[in-house]
Amino acid sequence: MAMNKKKLVIGGLSLFITGVIVGALGMGLFAKTGFGRLARLDKDSTAFFMDRLDRALSLSQEQRTRITPVMDELLGKIREARRPCSDKEDAVVQAGVERISRELTPDQVEKYKVIMARIAEHRRKIRGQ
Repeated sequence: MAMNKKKLVIGGLSLFITGVIVGALGMGLFAKTGFGRLARLDKDSTAFFMDRLDRALSLSQEQRTRITPVMDELLGKIREARRPCSDKEDAVVQAGVERISRELTPDQVEKYKVIMARIAEHRRKIRGQ
C-alpha cells in the first residue's frame, strides 16, 4: 500500500513540475511575441492592429484605406493620454533611483546606473518613444 501512495505522490509532483515548466515556457513565448506589441503604441502599432482587424473582419481594401487614418488618430490619442501617467511614473522612478543610489558604494552606483539605463531604454521602447 505504501508503494502505491509513493507512486501517486511522485506522479502528482511530476505532473505539477511539468505544468510549471510548460507554463513558464508559454509565458516567455507570449511575452516575446504578443505582450510587447500590445503594450507599446509605436509607429508599427497601426499596421499591427489593422492586420488584426483585417484577419478578424476580412476588411476590403477600401475599408482598410478609410480605417487606417482613424486607427492612427486613435493610437496617437492613446499615446497622449498615457503621457501624463508616464511622466509621473518617471518622476517616481527617478526619486527611487536617487534614494537607492545614496545607499550604495561608488562601485555599486556605477553598476546600478548601467542597470537603470537598460531599464529606461526598455521602458522607452515599450512606450514607443
